[in-house]
Amino acid sequence: MEAFSEVLREHSSNRTFFDLQECFFRFTFDSFMRIGFQVGVDAKTICSVSSTLPFMEAFDEIQKSTGRRVLTPL
Repeated sequence: MEAFSEVLREHSSNRTFFDLQECFFRFTFDSFMRIGFQVGVDAKTICSVSSTLPFMEAFDEIQKSTGRRVLTPL
């Protein structure tokens, strides 16, 4: 929670815009990684646009594929 507050403070003080939904996704991903693999993503760069991880992209893609499969099975 402290990392998220830090991100909000930084954007507020710099008066910059950011994608809150993307930030929530990244924090969710970080929580999943900590629970599942005991490895976290650097909290300071978690909401940075340039900080994409290959596993994060693959995880997002498999979620989309699973959703499509549920909605349109065979």
